[in-house]
Amino acid sequence: KYYRTTVDKVLRILNGMELITELQIKSMQTDRELQNLFYRRSRQMHSSDPSRHDLEGTKEPLIYLHDMRTSLNKKRLTRDVFYYPTANGQSVGRRVAVQYKDRITKETYCAEVARQEAEKPRTAKGKSAMFGDYRKRVEKETR
Repeated sequence: KYYRTTVDKVLRILNGMELITELQIKSMQTDRELQNLFYRRSRQMHSSDPSRHDLEGTKEPLIYLHDMRTSLNKKRLTRDVFYYPTANGQSVGRRVAVQYKDRITKETYCAEVARQEAEKPRTAKGKSAMFGDYRKRVEKETR
């Protein structure tokens, strides 16, 4: 199964695991070189959900979704754009996981995800407000 995520979410998890600092997160979110790397090394999709063929048949490690009715803001590539790892990207991920196995394990990563999920609001209204605030903040920070 293929899952989607954002750069912001991964950075939040790594910060919660105390592997990166808030200052490093801010630096990564605004780094033009990193934004261009995501742009060059990812494949853009125009649909709402990539097909299995798209995810298994491309050389790029990531696919991101973009609505063609709007212009692409590269600053958002390192924030809230949804990425799907392709088959190639999952292979890259497994190689990286071996390199960092002493610092990041599946158990510690999943435990941090669960901890952060537990801190989120429980009600639909609370979740909606939280995501609305997040979207407004990202809009403001990526102008």
